Parts: sequence; C-alpha cells; structure tokens
Amino acid sequence: MNKPFRLPHNNFHVLCSALTLAIIIGCEHFPSESDDYQAEPVVSAFLIANTQFQNIRLERVVPISDRVKRIPIDNAEVYITEYYTHDDTIVYKRYRFYQDVDYKTKYFHWRRLYPKSNTKYRIDVHTPLNEHLWAETVIPETFDTVHIHLKDDIYQLVKPQLSIGTFGEALTLSDPNIKISWSELDSAKGLIGIVDPVDVNKNDPLDADWNDQFNTNVGWLPIGPDRQSFTIPWVMFNWAGEYRVEVRIVTEEYFNYLLSSERVDLGLINRPVSNINGGFGIFTGMSLVGFGVNMDKE
Repeated sequence: MNKPFRLPHNNFHVLCSALTLAIIIGCEHFPSESDDYQAEPVVSAFLIANTQFQNIRLERVVPISDRVKRIPIDNAEVYITEYYTHDDTIVYKRYRFYQDVDYKTKYFHWRRLYPKSNTKYRIDVHTPLNEHLWAETVIPETFDTVHIHLKDDIYQLVKPQLSIGTFGEALTLSDPNIKISWSELDSAKGLIGIVDPVDVNKNDPLDADWNDQFNTNVGWLPIGPDRQSFTIPWVMFNWAGEYRVEVRIVTEEYFNYLLSSERVDLGLINRPVSNINGGFGIFTGMSLVGFGVNMDKE
C-alpha cells in the first residue's frame, strides 16, 4: 500500500512552512555563490479559528548549488486586519507584529488575535527593502455536528471547538478503521485529514514487518469538499502510542497550495500556487476539530 504524502516534521505549522521550501527549490535558476541574486520574499501565516494567532514566517529562501540558504526577514512591519460587521457597517481591527532574527513572532501591543470563522482577514507585510506583500482570506465555517466512530462506539460532538480529549481504549490495526462524519458544510472549499503522532515510541512499530524508510511523522490526506465522512487508513499509524487526529476545513487557496506542493515534491511542476501578492507563500485560515486516540500492538 502506498504511503500518504508526508514531511519529516512533527508539528503541522512547521510542516506548512516546510512546504514553502519547495517554492524556491523548484525554481529554474540555481545561482552560484557569486551571483548577485536577491530572492523574492516568502511569507507563510495560518489563522486557526478560536486559537490565538502566534506565528508568521518571513524569509528569503535562496538555492545555492545543492543546498538552500534560508534568511529570516527581520524588522519588517506586519499587519493583520480583521473585518467584521457592526450595525450593518463593515469595521475592522488591526493587529501589528514583527519577526526577530530567530523567527519569533512578537505582538506590538497587548491585544491578541483570536481568529473567528466566517470572518475576513488581510495581511500586509512591509519589508526593509520597501517591498509590500499582501493577501486576503476568509476563515471557513466550523462544523455543526461531528460523529466519531471508534470500534462499536459513536461519539457525537455538537459545535466542536478545536481539541477534544483522548477517546476510549487503545486501538489496534485489527480494529475497524476510525471514521469521522459531519454535517454538511455549504462554504467548504476543501478538507484535510491529519494524523500527528504526539507521543509514540518509534522503536515499537505496530507492524513488526514495517520498514520506516521515510522516517515520517505528520501525515495528511486531502478530502473532497463534497464529502461528509472520512475513513482514516491504518497506514497512517506506524507506532504504538498517542496520536492526534484532525479534520481541517480549509480555504480553496490552501487546499490547492497543499496539492500543488505535492506535485512539486513529485517533480511534476516547479512551484506550488501562491496567494501572496508582491512575493510568494500562503496566507490562509482554517477551522478544525481534533481528538486523541491511543494505538497499541495486537
């Protein structure tokens, strides 16, 4: 059975940032050390509904021969604007950030951004080289109802928000696959299934014959926007321990970004799609529901 597309990172935000590398690695021109080459700026920022926003990544990714040089863009002015309606009038809040040389994102003020579903956001980045990068996104609506099928049990979640606890007893590869179903989503442009091993023993594979040739961690699979259920293949669970399972409701630009990044990885295209004006990268929002499961050997 073929493995799902994976990247060697155990945090999905890092996974998303890693995909950005493919943007520059796939360029037709690989400059030498002596070239006077100014890589275009790359920005990645992900808004998750009901979760404090805390990570913008700004950098220049320069391919040099057979390696990649990543240069953080510090001292840039970054604004994220939230638009909402008050008394039938569109108003906005603006949040200001900056990134230091260690890629750490800092707020300029005490107010913190907690993105909301069904809300429009815009990012504006002004670099020290007078570049202006910007993009807009709307965070998709959240699920009304979710059903999680584990063995003979069905757990119903109404208006689920983000993380749910760990369900039931430990599962094995002989049990029926985990199935997640949900109410219809009128505005969904794409869904992503995530399996993240948060606390596993990599010396204890669930299948003794399995060869960890990919040294993989986070796995994801695309789910069509018309679907209302998703069965998670056991191939996404490799070791005994605790996993986090998520279904993410994502924007069309993010869904296309992930799929095109996989095509870059397969050598089919040079660059993934981008929604950043004036540079490259991705600015997007998502809603999600996540829960924990334990896996054990048979």
